[in-house]
Amino acid sequence: MSTPNEGRESEPRARRRAPRRTQTRRAFPDPWYRRPDDDTTCLRAYGVVEDLFSGERRVVHRGCDRKDCPVCGPRRLAQLMAHFKKSWSDREAPILLCTFHLRPGDYDRLDDEGRVAALKNLFASRLIRRIERAEGHRPRHLAQVDRNGGRFHLHAMVETDLDPAEVAFMWADAGGGLDHDVQVVGSTDDDVARVAGYVLRGGRFAGTGRSMVTRSLGYHSKAARADRARYREETY
Repeated sequence: MSTPNEGRESEPRARRRAPRRTQTRRAFPDPWYRRPDDDTTCLRAYGVVEDLFSGERRVVHRGCDRKDCPVCGPRRLAQLMAHFKKSWSDREAPILLCTFHLRPGDYDRLDDEGRVAALKNLFASRLIRRIERAEGHRPRHLAQVDRNGGRFHLHAMVETDLDPAEVAFMWADAGGGLDHDVQVVGSTDDDVARVAGYVLRGGRFAGTGRSMVTRSLGYHSKAARADRARYREETY
């Protein structure tokens, strides 16, 4: 019994799209390094850029873009402050600056990794959900674990119409510590940018993990990533 494809030559696979004339291949094989006894030099990666058509190669030096770098860290923080100043300019509710701690017993029982995980879980999985149930929508927020002063704690910005005392009560009711501070951020865009920088500064400490950002703020959008990439190219 013959099959429909019998005697028919197999069709060739679709040809890959030819690369554009501007396409290059970048490789950064060398690890990060720092010049000894020099805190003003960026942690840089040395690599080679190769043109896929002409075969031309050139050595490039690119900023590491790490938070703990004495050169790239402040530049990156300034870029993030500008981003949140722009993305939060359409806010419809006050923004609260929150500082939250764990309960003393929980803090002493956990190791550093567990403390960071507990703070993030209390904020994202409990506090934000309580605010969402109270207001009927998910609030826009930005949060980062910090260990300035030696103890892990969490700084956050939350856009909500709720009273600061009510948000503080929600944190304690969710299982957080009673040592907290919740206050309203100033009304100008510059105030928002300044507070965003204060919140994000905790990322320079090792072991604090990544910041938590609402998708609606556009931080992970293609346009925002393109702006950050363009900023790196122009800066370095």
